[in-house]
Amino acid sequence: MVGIDKFAPRNGHRYAAVITNADTSDRIEILPDLHKHVVTTLVREHPGVQVLCRDGSGGFAQAVRETDPTIVQVSDR
Repeated sequence: MVGIDKFAPRNGHRYAAVITNADTSDRIEILPDLHKHVVTTLVREHPGVQVLCRDGSGGFAQAVRETDPTIVQVSDR
């Protein structure tokens, strides 16, 4: 189970994506951008992902569906 969320390293900077282990809250990786390939890369590099926790953004949701529709998505508002 992993979590993905966007954040700005500093005010006024581009957003990045942080990938966390949703069970332990340990940071797995920080990815420097938010393009669709972020989710594709995440799923390919961590093929055991079964559940992905994400924000309510449609971008992450669509990318997960296109990359691996078997992954269960959990989102917040």
